Amino acid sequence: EGDADEFNRRLAERIQADGRIYLSTTRLGGRNVLRLAVLNVRTHRREVDVAIEVIREMAEVLAAA
Repeated sequence: EGDADEFNRRLAERIQADGRIYLSTTRLGGRNVLRLAVLNVRTHRREVDVAIEVIREMAEVLAAA
């Protein structure tokens, strides 16, 4: 299964390096989790959908490595 905290840390690094979206990590309940903040009033559903697509894509690439 592996270490979820390490996976999330590496996933966040890959996503940030990719540059299509920005997210950060935070600690929640002692675990390292991804944090996507959608606060801009000009953010629409399409941007959120793209973010989800990028996260899934990068997670699949990382899991296969």
